[in-house]
Amino acid sequence: AARGVDTLALERELRVHVRTDPLRLAAHVDPSRVLLFLGARDTLVPTDCGLRLRDALGGPETYVLSGDHDTACLSFGFILRRVDAFLGL
Repeated sequence: AARGVDTLALERELRVHVRTDPLRLAAHVDPSRVLLFLGARDTLVPTDCGLRLRDALGGPETYVLSGDHDTACLSFGFILRRVDAFLGL
């Protein structure tokens, strides 16, 4: 929005041009380079979909956080610590 891009128009264009599912690309990803966070009660990205993605990725380091997609922010401190450790910071 700050650059004058209409977010709804951008979303429409992305839906037209980006036609894939992360599951289809998972076989091409090194699981040691993935840190996955899922919400236990997520309805935007359902937890079972995230777990299927985890399995398709080959079982990367995964954390299932209590709450949903929006309340994951309550775990932000934990997430940052895990990310720092994952990146070796």
